[in-house]
Formats: sequence, structure tokens, C-alpha cells
Amino acid sequence: MAGGIHGGLIATLVDMAMGRAVRAALDEDAKTVTLQLSVTYLNAATPGDVLHARAELGKKGSRIAMLEADVTDDEGTDIAHAAGTFMVVEDD
Repeated sequence: MAGGIHGGLIATLVDMAMGRAVRAALDEDAKTVTLQLSVTYLNAATPGDVLHARAELGKKGSRIAMLEADVTDDEGTDIAHAAGTFMVVEDD
């Protein structure tokens, strides 16, 4: 849709939401990186829409975590669904 919110912005929103969700389940100084991110766009968002991302931690191993996230607008319209895999990285 011409004039809509670019999908890259929505992908960034879900990546940030999932990163915060996985870090909340770890030690406060833990660092994570995104290994994989898949976004399915369900409806268009337009400039001025307020978007909400909610992420949920699925499975978590010692270094790898799998998450899902949903993006909705203020009216509750589903905008996107995402799945991501994150890795816990250690400081050198």
C-alpha cells in the first residue's frame, strides 16, 4: 500500500520487543543477538497509527531462545505476527 508504514519499521518494532522479552528472562547484564526473524504482515498500518507490540518467550535453552510477537493498532487490528530466535552472547 503506497503511503503505508514500511514493513522494515514493523520488523524493527517486533525485533526490539522480542529482545526486551528475552532479556527480561535472563540476568540483568546479559546480552542477546537476533539469529533469525520472520515477519508475516497481516494488515496495513498507516502514518499516525499507534502500534503495539507484545512479545512472548516460547522455548529457552541455555543459549538459544525462541519468541513470538504480535503487532496491533489501537483498534485491536492485527498488523503483523513474528517469530524470532535469539542467542545469549557472553562477554569476552
